[in-house]
Amino acid sequence: RQLIREDIAEGSRNNTIASLTGHLLRREVDLDVVLELMLAWNRSHCRPPLPDDEVARVVHSIARVHERGASESP
Repeated sequence: RQLIREDIAEGSRNNTIASLTGHLLRREVDLDVVLELMLAWNRSHCRPPLPDDEVARVVHSIARVHERGASESP
């Protein structure tokens, strides 16, 4: 909860977005919703904000990892 309230400085933005994305996907939040949430969160909490296309790349990369992990589960 503290993480989503803090501003994130350069150097931590990608990792933080990746972490939040994974958290949401593990809770079965729809990927389109996750992307929109991460775009909005980036604009309001990252200093300076990442470009939208970079946020989308991070979100889709984590989604691919998440999908591979889900397909390997029994």
